[in-house]
Amino acid sequence: MTDLHETAYPRIKAHLSRRELLEIYSPSPEELQLAWHSARERDGRSYFLLLLKLVQRLGYFPLLSEIPIRVVQHVAGSVSGNTVSIRQLKAFDTSNTRRRYIRKIRDHLSLRRFEDGGEVLLDAVARRAADTKECLPDIINECLEELIKERFELPAFSTLLRSAGKARVEINEACFDHLYEALSADARQAIDALLTPTMDAHESSWNQLKREPKQAKNPEIKRYLFHLEWLTNLANPLPGLEGISVSRRKQYYLEAQSLHANSVRELKLNKRYALAVVMIHTQRQKALDAIADIFIKKIQNLLNTAELRLQQYHLEQVKRTEKLIGRFRAVLDVLCQQEVSGHRGLDAIHAALKSDPSLLKDECEEYMAYASNNFWPFLLSSYPQSRALLFSCVRAMELDATSQDESIIRAIQCVLRHQHSHREWLPLSALKGSDGHDISLDWLPDQWRFLVTGQSSPNAKVTQIHRKYFEIFVFVQIQRELKNGDLIVHGSDKYSDYREQQISEDEYQEQIADYGQLVNLPVEPAAFIRQLKGQLQEAIDKADQRFPDNEYLELTAKGPIVKKHETDEPLPEVRGIAEVIRDRLQEISILDVLIETEHWLNLHEKFGPISGFESKVDDPRLRFILTLFCYGCNLGPSQVAQSVKGISRKQVAWLNLKYVTEERLDKAIAKVINAYNQFALPKYWGKRQVGLGRWNQMESV
Repeated sequence: MTDLHETAYPRIKAHLSRRELLEIYSPSPEELQLAWHSARERDGRSYFLLLLKLVQRLGYFPLLSEIPIRVVQHVAGSVSGNTVSIRQLKAFDTSNTRRRYIRKIRDHLSLRRFEDGGEVLLDAVARRAADTKECLPDIINECLEELIKERFELPAFSTLLRSAGKARVEINEACFDHLYEALSADARQAIDALLTPTMDAHESSWNQLKREPKQAKNPEIKRYLFHLEWLTNLANPLPGLEGISVSRRKQYYLEAQSLHANSVRELKLNKRYALAVVMIHTQRQKALDAIADIFIKKIQNLLNTAELRLQQYHLEQVKRTEKLIGRFRAVLDVLCQQEVSGHRGLDAIHAALKSDPSLLKDECEEYMAYASNNFWPFLLSSYPQSRALLFSCVRAMELDATSQDESIIRAIQCVLRHQHSHREWLPLSALKGSDGHDISLDWLPDQWRFLVTGQSSPNAKVTQIHRKYFEIFVFVQIQRELKNGDLIVHGSDKYSDYREQQISEDEYQEQIADYGQLVNLPVEPAAFIRQLKGQLQEAIDKADQRFPDNEYLELTAKGPIVKKHETDEPLPEVRGIAEVIRDRLQEISILDVLIETEHWLNLHEKFGPISGFESKVDDPRLRFILTLFCYGCNLGPSQVAQSVKGISRKQVAWLNLKYVTEERLDKAIAKVINAYNQFALPKYWGKRQVGLGRWNQMESV
């Protein structure tokens, strides 16, 4: 059940400071004059001002019994300066005078009665919000924003809650029906097979859907690739999720993830199949993301291994380098002798070299090949162990470019086509993309070009390429472009096309004016640029003014240098205080801290059944504390069950699976942080910008 305090529904604070009373509830001279013309008696003017100030603050007209006494006395005191009788003011709550005052205030503030079109607007906004939001507080907050924008009085909170709940049910049913009706008979049979246990299976196919990748070792990756193929075969005949919002898909997935096969079979027909469709599609997305992550890590491991081997090579070739430099030094000595010339000079140089010059040249070329941190030649030695796996990952990912340059796509197609070739060098004429165009090598860096083409000059004509080096560099380029978004994986989530998340031009034109007003920015290009330049110039001027006194910033010919801030040594008195505090602090169990925090903040109220329909657990405080202790301290359900009597491993794991989500954890963390900031201790840390910097001092205490 959603509570009022979880939403932005206006309400009067239980404890108001003197400053808040003066700033919020003090009538202006114009408002006092309006009350003087609207009411004849002092009590009537006081009641009129109470309604006026409260509706300005809340958006609705409360009864006097709902208004704190301090607010009543403050507003009424502004009329006569004396205290008023609460009993006399309460009589206005049931009189016709109240209704007359309310009409007068509505006209003054241009407010519209909720009954005059507010219900229709509320239902429409609730349906629109429920289409993209799943949590009732979020739907209610959007309804509140729209009602306030259209100058409607706010209805009772129960009305908003009822409308939001009804809209969410209608949207959910529409999504369930849409997915159920789009399923073919074969697809329904496949889903039924997932939910039907077999006698010879160790686990149901529904549990196999929830499989996650384990250690990134070759046998496990191969098994996970088969799992991805199985998921793809399941997902291909299913309807897509294009008509369902991201937040709703996530809610359906979390609900399906928390259910066992038996629980899914107990759901009503349309919801059962809809959750299964979302579960299969989402698990396939996650599997594609995992394969892309594995591919990126494998390539990075190859690069790291090559760099390590280059360092080892440099260490091993120290004596060889010294020998080459010694020979070069001997040649220079010969050349520095002025009397040596002609044939005698050449003979002296050959004598100084002490070996065949062609052999020394080969040694120099080998050394230069690995100079300037050029570790690329070492990739070939460790590549064969991962080659088949990398090819399998690339084939499992449906890659596409986000730009018009598709040279890397043609290169990938070429590499896949020649996967089983045994030729070391492939003729360039045989390398074409699937569209028949010749592949382009313009994307190859200079360090790669020689290894791939055998040509050191960029202007030399390329007639063949080294097959394995070309494969390696194509895979390295895939890794880079996956990380920077130039390549996408169709059907994935993490590596999907970012352009699909952008709004259309029509939506932009429709919303840009409201957005500009909301963030207080001009929407016209020229005005926006002018304001942005002004803000940048203002920041530059401030930086220039403070630069002479800034001892940690220095401008040099190479650019600005920011010096490290030197931490001041604490005073002896501070150290003494720290020692006293350390001696007097008592050891406190982490469980005691969790119990006290739960009793203060009721954090278990942030966690409920994911589906919203399951029965609540007995003693939720205890179960929540044990689950928080289990996963927060990384102990595991089995260890907690062994340490606590009367609780089983399944009970601890069950609550985490059925009740806990990332969003709810974030809300609980925010509640703890907000409660902590109400204490006096954080105020001694200074401003928020420097609070984190002083955390080290608190740790030392």
